[in-house]
Amino acid sequence: MNADHAGAPRLSVRSPRVDRHVTLSIFQGILWINEAADSVVCCPVHQVLLEILSLRSSDFERDFFGMGEDVNRYIQCGMKAVFWALAFFVTQAVCAPSSHAQIVALGASSVQGYGVSSGEAFPSQLEAMLRAKGKNYSVSNQGVYGDTTSGVLSRLDSAVPQGTRIVILLIGGNDVRRGGTTEQARAGVNEIVARLKARNIRVISANPYYRAARGKGMVLPDGIHLTAAGQHYLASQLLPLIN
Repeated sequence: MNADHAGAPRLSVRSPRVDRHVTLSIFQGILWINEAADSVVCCPVHQVLLEILSLRSSDFERDFFGMGEDVNRYIQCGMKAVFWALAFFVTQAVCAPSSHAQIVALGASSVQGYGVSSGEAFPSQLEAMLRAKGKNYSVSNQGVYGDTTSGVLSRLDSAVPQGTRIVILLIGGNDVRRGGTTEQARAGVNEIVARLKARNIRVISANPYYRAARGKGMVLPDGIHLTAAGQHYLASQLLPLIN
């Protein structure tokens, strides 16, 4: 407490000081952890931290560490520190790689799992296989009994929601069974694939593996739908293709 010329007491305001070595060590530690853990795969986080560190001997050090008695100066420096912190954490959140990918199995009754339990249908078995390998992927079963390529096209947006990464497609047999030609069925499949690729969704055709399962006799008495063993075979053949 000081006295002015009138003898009245005057309070002296002191701004809290920050140990610049400790703060710089924290920023350096964050950068080292991110690099060591390889948890950040995009550049903005590193750019933010490196910019902070590169400024320690110029503007940032002067403004942040060299705070004098001016309270307004202190507030400005505090706001700058908050800005850098927000920039760091927001960029971390945006750039963090996702551990979850959405897969949709799309088609008719062979996808739905006609003749077997829901847990024995290949989408469920594929999801279990993926998770056994430590991949937290969900596989949505969008098989509808009796569906055709035109039916799939009509429900494509609802069956394959935003965020879907991969579609496993098995469709076309019912088009021919209902009087369509093989060329018409192929054209329908091609349109489905084109629409999905336009959304940057990878398409995997399950037809070759379905036919292989049928060729091995893994079918129900109707000669069309796969047994539980056939569904398991189909899932096991698709498993290496999911990455």
